[in-house]
Amino acid sequence: MKIEVKNVKMHRDMSEETECFSCTIYVDGKKAGEASNRGGGGCNEYHFADRKVEQSVHDYIDTLPEIPLPADAEDWAKSIYPMKQDLDWFVGELVQDAEADKRLRRLAKKKTLFRIEGETYAYGEWLILNHPYEDGVGEWLKDKYAGKQVEIYGVTA
Repeated sequence: MKIEVKNVKMHRDMSEETECFSCTIYVDGKKAGEASNRGGGGCNEYHFADRKVEQSVHDYIDTLPEIPLPADAEDWAKSIYPMKQDLDWFVGELVQDAEADKRLRRLAKKKTLFRIEGETYAYGEWLILNHPYEDGVGEWLKDKYAGKQVEIYGVTA
């Protein structure tokens, strides 16, 4: 089952305890419903068009592995991890990924984003070259980091 979110709208000015957002949920390429969070600390709200699809989404998420303890977790978190995934967590991750991708696409219009093989990066972290990507830039990066694979955001090998 492939679950995606599209039409993500973040309302940061309305976020208090949690991210305030709205989005459309797609299951296997078909619009299945909508999700939103008012940003006041409560759970997400869902409106599925079909209860069978909604149940199949919940059933699918029940099959996913537990969320492990993050490496940088504080001591208090050790009592709640590993944690069972639920729809709120799953959709929240998809929304965060969509927002990160939107930010990266915007940056990549004027800059070249890249990573070097063997280096460790934080979630969503890329090295930035202050020049838009073009063939010459790709060749320059490959020469500069000779012997290492260079991954360039938005460019397939």
